[in-house]
Amino acid sequence: MPKVYTMKQLSILIASLALALSTSAFAQNTASPQYRDWVTPQPGQFDYYKLSLTLQPVYCLKNPSSPACKTSILQNSPLLTLNEFIPSRDQGRRYKYQYCSKSISEKEIKLDQKGQWSKLPSVPNLTSATKKSLNEVMPQTKVYQQRHAWLKWGTCNSSTYDANGYFSKAAALTKYINNPDVSAFIQANRKTTVSLTQIRKFFNREFKTLNKVQFQCVSVGNRSFLENINFYVNKKVDLADLDSYPLLTPFGTMKHSPEQECPESFYL
Repeated sequence: MPKVYTMKQLSILIASLALALSTSAFAQNTASPQYRDWVTPQPGQFDYYKLSLTLQPVYCLKNPSSPACKTSILQNSPLLTLNEFIPSRDQGRRYKYQYCSKSISEKEIKLDQKGQWSKLPSVPNLTSATKKSLNEVMPQTKVYQQRHAWLKWGTCNSSTYDANGYFSKAAALTKYINNPDVSAFIQANRKTTVSLTQIRKFFNREFKTLNKVQFQCVSVGNRSFLENINFYVNKKVDLADLDSYPLLTPFGTMKHSPEQECPESFYL
């Protein structure tokens, strides 16, 4: 004799079946390449740039075998070099604003995430002038970091996918921040201990950063060294008219000041 269900039992059964079916469908969708198509962010729809500059001698202290750290390559490199230039959305850690072109394949994303950047496609349509500017501020082009940067973040810069515009702005901002005063400050304090208060005061005075700058350190041996300085740059920044568009993002664009990752004192 078939089992008879009450209305309440039937409702629970139907709800359970619906949940199982939707969970199965979601699992299938998220496992397929098509999943990324409907979660791919729209290029140009970001709030500010995160400009990350690396203290090159510390990078090489941590990565002595990197091709980017050979003496011949670094002869004319500045102390601060371009690490990342990231169009960013202020929507929390779960939101990933990256890989904005739908033409990017799953294979390319996996190669990028594994650090196999030499196997990524070349950056499209870069002019010789842009390449020259980029090589001057990013020695890591020797390990194809520009391909990684373009695939992951450059495609998010604008809907025109203009690599020259993206890298030209990144290079110009790096040169602007790495001015003679900054170079002199870093050079004067190389291999000495500085405090967060001291270095923050310098950058506040130099660029009116209002503490909106992040200092990241790395441990080498038993010492903590400054590795990266992160600036949160106004999306509309124009180096030719900083009075109209200030360098740093307005307070209202960021919900919280960046967290510091350096101890109170560290080595340069």
